[in-house]
Amino acid sequence: MFVRLLAKTAPHYSTMVGKNPTPSIFLPNHLDDVYQSVQAIANVVGVNSLAAVGLNTDEWLPFFKRTIFLSAALHDIGKANNHFQRAVHGIADRNDRQPIRHEWISVWIAMQPGVKKWLMPSVAGCENCWLIAMCAIAGHHPKADRAAPTDRCFRSDKISVLVEHDDFKKSLRQIQEWFGFEGLPKVEPVVYSGAGDQTSIDRFIKMLH
Repeated sequence: MFVRLLAKTAPHYSTMVGKNPTPSIFLPNHLDDVYQSVQAIANVVGVNSLAAVGLNTDEWLPFFKRTIFLSAALHDIGKANNHFQRAVHGIADRNDRQPIRHEWISVWIAMQPGVKKWLMPSVAGCENCWLIAMCAIAGHHPKADRAAPTDRCFRSDKISVLVEHDDFKKSLRQIQEWFGFEGLPKVEPVVYSGAGDQTSIDRFIKMLH
């Protein structure tokens, strides 16, 4: 359905094909941009940031870097869902708001047992680092009236991750390369299968807690 997965709104993307659109509009490129930027920023200000809050940099800098690098690598992976892609391609109905925001789907992907097992070496098995990274991902678009999803967010429409798309696979391969992982995890694509799928709703809400 989608030739490329977009990270930014580009309703006229189809007219850009063959005209060298900015690479950063594509999901794998955007994730790479953010990951490389966070690495550069951490290398410049990481020591001073920790010292400013009274933390021993020799002890805490490795934890700090592992946590923010994982957050950056994953923060927008949830944009690879059918609702978000319809929106940024400009083909969603005007009244078709995304039932679950992409940052929460990023967390949902990461929290799948097989995916989490694959990712945990990036934080050297530190569960606290993992939880902080998940909070950073979930809250990277803060807004006063933007609460965590509830069961009322799930409507009749199916919510799925486009796990077979080349850009999703490329995003995973990037993460594999950045952290030196072996293989790729199997990612469950169905967040919610539609009206009546209470099991998926319960599983999603449980994840939030």
